[in-house]
Amino acid sequence: MELDPSVDPVDKLKRKSEEYLRLMLESARDYAIFTLDKHRRVASWNEGAEVMMGYLEQEMIGQSGDIIFTPGDLDNNAPVSEAQIADKEGRAINDRWHIRKDGSRFWGSGSLSPLRDAEGRLLGFVKIMRDLTERRRLEETKFFLASIVETLGDSIVTIDLDRIITSWNKAAENLYGYSASEAIGKNLTMLTLDQDLMLIVDKIDKIEQSRQVGVFETVRVKKDGRRINLEIVMSPVLNASGEVIGISTIARDITDRKCREANLAFLAEINVEFAPLLTVDQLMRRAGERLANYLKLSRCSFASVNEDVNSIEVVYEWRRDEHWPALLGVHAISEILTEAGRQHFSQGKIAVINVPENSPLINTAIFGKRSGFGSIVGMPQHQDGRWSFLLTVARSEIREWREDEVDLVREVTSRVFSRIERARAENRLRQSEERLRTLTNAIPQLVWTNDGKGRANYFNKRWFEYTGLTYEQSEGLGWQKIVEPTDAASSTEKWKKALAEGKIFEAEYRLRNARGEHRWFIGRNVPLKDDAGNVLGWFGTATDIQTLKEAEEAAKNAADHLQLALVAGKLGTYEYEFKTGKYSCTAQHKAHFGYTENEPVSLESLKERIVPDDRAYMDASFDRALDRDSVYSTEYRTQKPNGDIRWIRSVGRFVYNENGEPQKMVGITLDITEEKMFTEKLSKLVKEKTVELQRSNEDLQQFAHVASHDLKEPVRKIKTFNNRIIEDFSYILPEKAQTYLNRISVATDRMFSMIEGVLNYSKLGNSKQLFEPLDLNKILQNIELDLELLISKKNASIVVTELPTITASEILMYQLFYNLILNSLKFSKAEEPHASILPVVI
Repeated sequence: MELDPSVDPVDKLKRKSEEYLRLMLESARDYAIFTLDKHRRVASWNEGAEVMMGYLEQEMIGQSGDIIFTPGDLDNNAPVSEAQIADKEGRAINDRWHIRKDGSRFWGSGSLSPLRDAEGRLLGFVKIMRDLTERRRLEETKFFLASIVETLGDSIVTIDLDRIITSWNKAAENLYGYSASEAIGKNLTMLTLDQDLMLIVDKIDKIEQSRQVGVFETVRVKKDGRRINLEIVMSPVLNASGEVIGISTIARDITDRKCREANLAFLAEINVEFAPLLTVDQLMRRAGERLANYLKLSRCSFASVNEDVNSIEVVYEWRRDEHWPALLGVHAISEILTEAGRQHFSQGKIAVINVPENSPLINTAIFGKRSGFGSIVGMPQHQDGRWSFLLTVARSEIREWREDEVDLVREVTSRVFSRIERARAENRLRQSEERLRTLTNAIPQLVWTNDGKGRANYFNKRWFEYTGLTYEQSEGLGWQKIVEPTDAASSTEKWKKALAEGKIFEAEYRLRNARGEHRWFIGRNVPLKDDAGNVLGWFGTATDIQTLKEAEEAAKNAADHLQLALVAGKLGTYEYEFKTGKYSCTAQHKAHFGYTENEPVSLESLKERIVPDDRAYMDASFDRALDRDSVYSTEYRTQKPNGDIRWIRSVGRFVYNENGEPQKMVGITLDITEEKMFTEKLSKLVKEKTVELQRSNEDLQQFAHVASHDLKEPVRKIKTFNNRIIEDFSYILPEKAQTYLNRISVATDRMFSMIEGVLNYSKLGNSKQLFEPLDLNKILQNIELDLELLISKKNASIVVTELPTITASEILMYQLFYNLILNSLKFSKAEEPHASILPVVI
């Protein structure tokens, strides 16, 4: 090969070197090799870069090399940092995710190196990178699987065919209590119960032969000796040749699940047992005994709580040892709990106390004296937002309560409390129903209830007494048969409407009683609704209003009669309200003042039509009646617009409120003009007659004076001569003759008195002469003497009891009794000539 003397050998070698570099870059298809200037713009782009990133060389030359970085790396300035590190340290590792032209991601692994000239100045960078996406994914998968095994909640243990443990993850440490160093290399029998060993060996043999996964449940032993329920999944471990070289076991702790399944079965059992129990005592006794036996408790108690009075009352208690002190009865909350404990339960929080001595909730001094308290659970229940109930369970030993045990106690508490409240509600309902039945039987109304569809299902005692029907005849729609037919249509229509709308029903109708008589009732049915407004039933009453109806009819008749009387008597009525000044009246009242029926009136306008001279008198009468709380009564004259003057009599009464303040006045007015005119005429006539009577009386007095003088003279002579006979001849006269003479003397005295009485009676102007104290006994004695002969002839007797002394006219009283006795004697029967005179207090 000859050298061209015109070509510089150095340049020739340089070009040859560059050609070799180009050929190397083009042949490196598994590597992306590209150069960047110092501003990170692409200067060269090999075929490997085109294949790896999808960009052609002509697309990338002159473009920013940052285009292949992810948005996150761009945000973090990764291209700049990478260039700075390469410039400073001579090389920057480039292992990161990159972006292809189609947007997909790939894991590029390589480096960025600086390009410098002979003097060390930075010209740019060269980046060499491989696509290690698949390897990256395999590594991630391997790491992910390892992480899963290590972090999985299930225990994963592998054993060889000799049952030696070869791997032990973190979950296995937590499950069994052994560390990996303690377990690896040991035989699986360290975890197996003796009675289960043959079962495990058989399972391993079957999996080794069948190469199939086996699933079973078993019991294993923890490092601390406790037994746990496990679900085991065994699967074969194969080598690259497909041979079984071991067994992988995945164990899941199902102890909690097993306990909860048992708890659910227990709850189902007590639900069945609770069903027939009626009383709260039965319920608490059964729940306490069952829960204590199931959870192996030392104590179990139910208590009611009243924070208002600092009281907690243990109403039921179960003790495993009857020698332990009983807690039944009332205790102060502060005796049992600390203030923190009281607030804890008051807020509805559960108390799980594994070590009582360390608990800030309970009074350890008190519990220290109580046998049977090791670990404790306190389960509160609230009603209407207030702490009202507490279930306490305890074990004598110190032991942590499992979560499923606490959940069971919570569920039992809820069910017992709910059932207790239901039992109490049912008891209250029974008592309420009994009280309602007693109440409904005590009232005079007819009472019934209806179901939601309106069918009657209860009647009180009064219903059966009134209707004479039996329950069977009344229930459902049977009650309709006693409704009076003419009332049934309208009332039934109203009842149907009330049923449809769920609104109160009210109607008046007549009901037939047991004697077949119909009486008026007012019926009322009220719907009973739930919180959603659905009608659950109806409560109905019927009140006898027959008397009210009759009273209304009587009142109507009275009102009609009153109206007739008002019209016939031309009486006007009015009403005046003091507070509002409102004045109401009838047309007749307006007519009394000269108003037409439709004209408005007021108290002031009415006063304007009263004759001025009478207004002051009317106001004085009003004030006087108001001061004395008496009837207002006055008379005044009104002057109508036509000048006609009429006399009006007004009578009214005041109506007062509860404070004694006058609210209004009601009254009537009557036109008494004709009465006034008649009274004036009568007064004039009386005056005239009085003059005539006085003149006649004077004449009578003169006549009486003369007559008495003339009558007295003969009587005086009779008395005088009678006295002379007695004086001169009494010694020769028989005794009987003397008696007669004495009677003549008495009779003449009485004659004098009568003449004097007539004279006094004729003097009308002198009343003192007419009335004087008078002994009625003497009057009767004189009358007996005057009628002696007639009494003797009739063979009669007059019985007189002691009579009083009264103020009266002697002559009139004598005439009164004389006529009474004389008539009695005249008209008496022959066989009964008897008269009695008795005093009567009037």
